Amino acid sequence: MDPLQREYFRQKLLRWREELLREANVTLRHLTEENLQQPDMADRASLETDHAIELRTRDRERKLISTIDEALQRIMSVSLTTRQAASRSDCAWP
Repeated sequence: MDPLQREYFRQKLLRWREELLREANVTLRHLTEENLQQPDMADRASLETDHAIELRTRDRERKLISTIDEALQRIMSVSLTTRQAASRSDCAWP
């Protein structure tokens, strides 16, 4: 992968990571602001189910953020290795 492609994917991963973090913050605010004290038991059960689904989704996204971070590290590692190799080859030629 050439440097232009690496930068494209790095930017794409960073945007995706930011979006996931923003959604997690919205969910956190939503869960803390919403009142579980519903007068009707069916309403409360429905609300608790919705919360459980949201939390499960955010847990998957948390794992995805970890995978994105690993991919970003690999991209940076390749970029660094490529730069080091280029600088060594520059020194080898008079």
